[in-house]
Amino acid sequence: MSSKPKILFCTSNSFPYIAGDGISALNFALELNKTHAKSSILTLNFNNENASKTLYKGVKIYRVPFKNKNIFDKIFSRFIILPFLIKHIFQNDVVLIYGRIISFRTIIILARIFGKKVIFRSTLSNSDDFETLTKQSFFSKFVLSLISGYFAINPVFTESYLKIFKSKNKVFESCQGVDIEKFKPVDEKQKLEIRKKLNLPRHDRIIITTGNLFKRKGFDEIFEQLSLLNVDFLYVVVGNHKTHKNHFLYKNRIEITKLFIKGNHLLKDKIQFVNPVENIEEYLQAADVFLFNSMQEGVPNSMLEAMSCGLPIVCREIPETKNYITFNEQNSLSFSDVSEMNNYILRIFENQNLSENLGKNARNFIAEKYNICNVAESFVQKFISHN
Repeated sequence: MSSKPKILFCTSNSFPYIAGDGISALNFALELNKTHAKSSILTLNFNNENASKTLYKGVKIYRVPFKNKNIFDKIFSRFIILPFLIKHIFQNDVVLIYGRIISFRTIIILARIFGKKVIFRSTLSNSDDFETLTKQSFFSKFVLSLISGYFAINPVFTESYLKIFKSKNKVFESCQGVDIEKFKPVDEKQKLEIRKKLNLPRHDRIIITTGNLFKRKGFDEIFEQLSLLNVDFLYVVVGNHKTHKNHFLYKNRIEITKLFIKGNHLLKDKIQFVNPVENIEEYLQAADVFLFNSMQEGVPNSMLEAMSCGLPIVCREIPETKNYITFNEQNSLSFSDVSEMNNYILRIFENQNLSENLGKNARNFIAEKYNICNVAESFVQKFISHN
């Protein structure tokens, strides 16, 4: 393998969609490209909404035509995907699969046939962890046994993998990391300037959540609890809160719309929905508290980014992040019962020292352990340089 290996990222969506694993893949590809590799992304082009090829800051993004309007479109699209997979897998040295994407088994098989390294990265508990994936069939277990390595973004995923395959030497355990130069704390003067730029109130307390408007992210409960919070605040939600017929989240439109209506109904002028943005770091820097209530995750990039910005975190305690990313009363305030959420928010609002200490500890933790350039270096050492 050359000193600049070619790495193909396979993911369901990517830029211009600013969501989940698509952006995770793009950020990691950008980081690897700086010194380690020549990365490209192969993703789906839902209903041909975007260009077939895009160059984004040196990363080529190839989009495979995919229609999902009905069952016949989906079946036909799977046949179209195959030649794209053959071409791009053959042209690369390493294939990195982000989650349970369409044809992920085919990708693994083709990679092995062509003698390529193939690495799998789970994204969501109870969806594409190894215990869940291998329950499908013996064939799935066989195919997954062919992977060259496993990128486990939390200890829960590592444990799930080792229960099935027991090949600890194949596991690289780390969350993906954060660009700590982009996601960084600002002082009070800078915060006010950013609020002015974003047309956010200068003196209100701002609570923020970044992520698409899905029920599994706990927005139902957030809206209900915040409607009982009897202080002045603005709750900013940055993420997809509406879709159109060609959008990759169109299938979730009913769920998204119901939550959008509920949030506006319960919080009225105390809530502001913002479409996905590239300058998400500025919204985080403008806020006072990051709120997280998801019940099913891998490791949320949104939380890592907020911590890197020095925001105090109020979050639901989940196995994937507890005592791995979030440490209660040290770099976050964690609740197991959502009824505790408002009390934790009030503690931060009313105690400046607590707010500053939580934010400082959160920033230091991310900078020391999960700077994305260090994670990328460790990833390369594990799977590429010494193999």
